Amino acid sequence: MSDRFDTIIVGAGHNGLVCGALLAKSGQKVLILEAADQVGGAGVTREFANGYSVSGCAHLLYQLQPDVRKELGLKFETAATNLATIALDKDGNHLRIEGDKAAGLSDSDSANLTMFTERMSRYANLLNKYLNKKSIEIKKQRYKI
Repeated sequence: MSDRFDTIIVGAGHNGLVCGALLAKSGQKVLILEAADQVGGAGVTREFANGYSVSGCAHLLYQLQPDVRKELGLKFETAATNLATIALDKDGNHLRIEGDKAAGLSDSDSANLTMFTERMSRYANLLNKYLNKKSIEIKKQRYKI
């Protein structure tokens, strides 16, 4: 193994792994360091009770940027998109969030969630435009277009 690297990434969560893969694909020598005993970060499936496991972010997998999927040659199908998130409560007052709607919240908390979701969606759309613009610029530089 080489002791010289172009890039060192601290954290082998899903973002660190994607960054490392893209950098390595561009020809850089990459070292990814992880403190945990397993890579994948929030994407790792963990047992939360005997015989029951769940991934911390599998319900968000459909949000992986199409350009990243294409660049890395990732081909997978999701069973569903926009899945509901459910937070279980020992007293039975479960919280269910689907999109910008929630069941199990007070009216004011539900209204605040709607406003928060709308605001975050606007920010995400702005960032997505910038991300895609930068992606095109990088591809032009890489391929001398």
